[in-house]
Amino acid sequence: MISLTYSSTYTGKPENFRADLADIYKASLQNNCRHGISGVLIHNNQHFLQTIEGEPEDVENLMRIISQDKRHSDVKILIKEECSSRQYNQWNMQPINLAHPSLFNTENIEKLTKYMKHLIELDTEGFHSLLRELLNEPNINEILQVS
Repeated sequence: MISLTYSSTYTGKPENFRADLADIYKASLQNNCRHGISGVLIHNNQHFLQTIEGEPEDVENLMRIISQDKRHSDVKILIKEECSSRQYNQWNMQPINLAHPSLFNTENIEKLTKYMKHLIELDTEGFHSLLRELLNEPNINEILQVS
């Protein structure tokens, strides 16, 4: 099994972002379970940061699809590594909006600062640790941006 984290930039019109995000989420629900893919998708209404995990062939096939998706540009693989277990098997790709105001309290800003430090150092455990903390955010239902 592998875990792959990438970033990309949304190329569509800002007014279409929610609809495009809903389409991406719907496609992930339909396809990822069938292919044994799990992960998490984070965005700020302009950029995506996603971790996907599964068997190497399935993850690489999904990355080919994402790289060819016209809604994405500047697709950059940040972390790709073998893993013995899933980090996000219960998450089902539900998007998290980092631009949501409730995420920007003092505690979460400290977490994001810690994340940025770890990402610069490419500390995978620190990255996954922050994502797990964000997924346990008490206001997570208000932060989710898919209708």
